[in-house]
Amino acid sequence: MTPSKKAFSSKITFASLTQNNLGTVRKLNSVLFPIKYSEKFYSEILLPEVEDFCKLSVCRSVFSLPSQRTNRTPVYYNDIPVGTICCRVETKDSVHHLYLLTMGILAVRLD
Repeated sequence: MTPSKKAFSSKITFASLTQNNLGTVRKLNSVLFPIKYSEKFYSEILLPEVEDFCKLSVCRSVFSLPSQRTNRTPVYYNDIPVGTICCRVETKDSVHHLYLLTMGILAVRLD
């Protein structure tokens, strides 16, 4: 059975990274990636020049997917962080380069 479009109509928002949500980013990174990031990494993703590119994704409403055992299985709930994206801007010879450092989203559990 294919999930209906309504099942995926939840709102995912992207919040700028701040000192207040940096702990959440650290926790997501520890779950999503097999390496430990340095303090330098976390201080660099808070720099103003990368604010447009470093985000915390948050699910703002409930959505669900069909399951074989029940009609619908909840996936995420209100205001739960579900992923991160972190980038760095480097300038070389007056040319700006945007480097993707990390991008991850939590896996959907259907059990």
